[in-house]
Amino acid sequence: MIIVVIAFITFAAFRKESTITHTESIELSCSLNNNEYIIEVGSDGYFNCSNCSKELQKELKDNYIDYGDISETAKSISSYFESNNGTCE
Repeated sequence: MIIVVIAFITFAAFRKESTITHTESIELSCSLNNNEYIIEVGSDGYFNCSNCSKELQKELKDNYIDYGDISETAKSISSYFESNNGTCE
């Protein structure tokens, strides 16, 4: 009985630790063709660019966002804007 109780406590403690996640996020201020965009991306799958057109949102989501690597996502989005004669900070 003691072994069962110890196993249960150990399992519960391990499970609690494994469910804790760290969410990374970025916020970029970009401009293109005299339009300003605030782009937010989180490693938990969050994406927001409320003033982006539907086409731009789709382009970014499909080709430039990697929720598993937020720092690479920031570089990719910045490269997209810079290659189209825009800027990103």
